[in-house]
Order: sequence, then C-alpha cells, then structure tokens
Amino acid sequence: MVTSPELPNDYIGQQVSKLLCHQHIKGDMVLIVDSDLIFLPGASIQDYLENGKPRILTSKWPVPADKLAIKWRPIIGKLFGKEPPCSFMQGHGARLFLKSTLQSFSAHFPDIEAYARKQPRREFSEFQFLGFFIYLNEPQNYLLLDITESHMAQYHTRQFWNVDGITKTTLDELAQYNLYPQWPNTLSPWDQFRSWLRRITRNTKQWFNSLSDKNT
Repeated sequence: MVTSPELPNDYIGQQVSKLLCHQHIKGDMVLIVDSDLIFLPGASIQDYLENGKPRILTSKWPVPADKLAIKWRPIIGKLFGKEPPCSFMQGHGARLFLKSTLQSFSAHFPDIEAYARKQPRREFSEFQFLGFFIYLNEPQNYLLLDITESHMAQYHTRQFWNVDGITKTTLDELAQYNLYPQWPNTLSPWDQFRSWLRRITRNTKQWFNSLSDKNT
C-alpha cells in the first residue's frame, strides 16, 4: 500500500491511499483488500463480479435510525453537497473498482487529500464516498445490489475483525488456516487495557442509544 506520510493520522491516511491507488496500478481494475481478510480456497476475482460488472453492495438507512450507521449521511453530504439515499459501507473486506472510476473520482475531487487532513478521525469514509460517486455518475458500469432485498453473494473469504488488536483467540483461529502472524503476536498490558476500555465505551454508547430509541 502507498501511504501518505503528510497525513497526521494513519486511519485517514490509509483511506486516502485507497482513493489514490489508481496512480500506482497498471490494470483496468483494482481489488482493495482490508488487512484483516484472508482468502479461502476457491477465491477468484469472479467473486466480485456479476454479469461482468463489479458489484457494489448497498443497504437502506435503518428505520428506526441506527445512530451508528445514519451518522454517515451528513458526512457524505458534506463532501457531495447532497445526502445519499443508502449506505455504501457494506462489503466483505474487499471491494472491486474500475481504475477509471478512481481516476474520475480524483479528477472530481482533486483536493481530496487536503480535505481529508481537516476531517475528524471518524468522519471520513473512502468506501461511502466512492459508492455514492458511482451511484451518481457511473451506475451503468457497476451492479448496485441492495442487500436488504437480495441474497448475499458468495465470497471465498474470512474476515477477522481486529479493531481491538490481534488477540490470542484470533491467533488460534488463524492457526486453523495455517497462518501464524508475527506482528503483533500479543497485546501489551497497556494495550489490553485500552482494548478493554474501547469495548466498554462502545457497548455503553450502544446501550444508551438503544434506550434513547425506545423513548422516542
């Protein structure tokens, strides 16, 4: 991955790297893969195509509104000047895009890297932005599939959600696939505490949000 050392936060920087990766590829398509994804036997680029077109998964905004998901509407609207009718965050840890789409996006938002620098850590989403751009400008080049109305496609992948680090449980599960990552192989006591604190904070916020929804 091409990184952007000028960006102050790697969480943002790695997203910008994806948006600008067309500058470094030679093919007509690019498969952007999250680092917590493994490919299983039978995996193929065809997993991400339907009728020869890259598949873009969408979902309607939840009703009643899920505050953790609905927050993206104004964030996307801030960049585009209009809010999207659905979410484009859905995926299996890997998404296929046409190189020409990334080129067009970059031409439409030539200052996207500078824009990213000014955004709070959790108010930038490369896949939400790309998805809405495709929805507005290139729907004919992709298959936009609403997962609330259609069956999910089969992907030969397994994703390990590692927002809180690679724990022993995750390492044991990876070993079943003969994968033995060496970094990080454990969490320090401080990182374990931070991981625990993030989980407690996230769960507490979700609990308060559920109470708020019940009272409205």
